[in-house]
Amino acid sequence: MSGLLESASEDEDIDDDLPSGRSASESQQSPVLAWTKHLLDTYGMVNRELVSKVSPYPWDVLQGVLRQLEDWGLVTRGAFIRGLEALQFATPAFRDAVKRPAGSGDGQLAVLSAADPANPFGLIAEWPSGGQGISFARKPGNFLLLDGEKWRYWVENNGKRVYSLEADAGDLKARGEADRLQAAFQTIIRRQKLVKLKMDEWNGKAAAETEAGRALISHGAEKQMRSLVLWLKT
Repeated sequence: MSGLLESASEDEDIDDDLPSGRSASESQQSPVLAWTKHLLDTYGMVNRELVSKVSPYPWDVLQGVLRQLEDWGLVTRGAFIRGLEALQFATPAFRDAVKRPAGSGDGQLAVLSAADPANPFGLIAEWPSGGQGISFARKPGNFLLLDGEKWRYWVENNGKRVYSLEADAGDLKARGEADRLQAAFQTIIRRQKLVKLKMDEWNGKAAAETEAGRALISHGAEKQMRSLVLWLKT
């Protein structure tokens, strides 16, 4: 999922692809076109939901610009993200990324900040219904841990609370998941310039008293009262 929206930043500048009758200088004279370009460059895909949350111009205004860009072959109209019924306009890079099979790369969990434009939730897609006391929010310090196209874990407040989004997380140690989580937590520690990550809760329970917590302890985490501490590895 992260790869889909991150690919938008790799797309060529729309100004460079304008028809010969429209120069970059002309496009700069249209604030609506400039804002539409900004949304496409940032998110790769634009729909009514996104426009209502981040654009100073209403959907009816931007839709006309998007249809013109579609006529020029610069964007494509369609249904690119499952679960979104609203009309969507996407850049060629976004469209091509959607068609590519999702892979897990090196097998590690990808760490995506909830505040990153590459996170579609809370912008162009609704957050899933929260259970276990989860409070989804696009805040720095909150993270999505992704396994290919699957969203596996939700991390709040730099690891203070962690939730598995699988109905049955199973035995982390048996599945080799503890190692992948350790690597993801190290990524968060480095990215946030921390010395350690302290996990108080796993799925709403005291972290050190859960099966997942014990699996993480066996893979290097330290028990501190009912919490877990993972130190930066150098």
